[in-house]
Amino acid sequence: KYGRSGDLSVAMNQPADPFNGKKPTVDEAISALQDRLKEEPENPEGWYLLANTFMSMQNFKGAAEGYANALKYLPTDAAQYAGVNGQYAQALFFASNGKMDDQIRSEVEKTLALEPFEVTALGLLGIEAYESGNSRDAMAFWQKGLRNATGDQADSLKSGVRSAREKL
Repeated sequence: KYGRSGDLSVAMNQPADPFNGKKPTVDEAISALQDRLKEEPENPEGWYLLANTFMSMQNFKGAAEGYANALKYLPTDAAQYAGVNGQYAQALFFASNGKMDDQIRSEVEKTLALEPFEVTALGLLGIEAYESGNSRDAMAFWQKGLRNATGDQADSLKSGVRSAREKL
């Protein structure tokens, strides 16, 4: 009544294991996910999973496309929206060989308007400042990002802060 009954029907009528007991290769799993997204293009979680997979494979153009599709179907008031938008900006940044352009800057600004402490967007601004020789601003962006960073993100930002401090 309140859920997605069409999804439930599809899930109940699918074979339990689409790979017939064998472990799929990464390419097979990606292909299966892409096929599923052709059938269900309005699935932000699927697009997000595909984008993250492409990011880990350093297919930044594919990742950017996946994040863009996830954002198209993710409600703008969803708690994850700013984070996904930050990841979209990051994928665009890496796809452009680490060069900030107007589109990337616009996505970073959009992200920070939604969440002023979004780690990925602040990280990108820090990289841009650092690479342009502005260590003080880089340090400020990265320290601000530390407010919400955990794990590897926090370690990366701390390393950047140390490096910027040494340059100063």
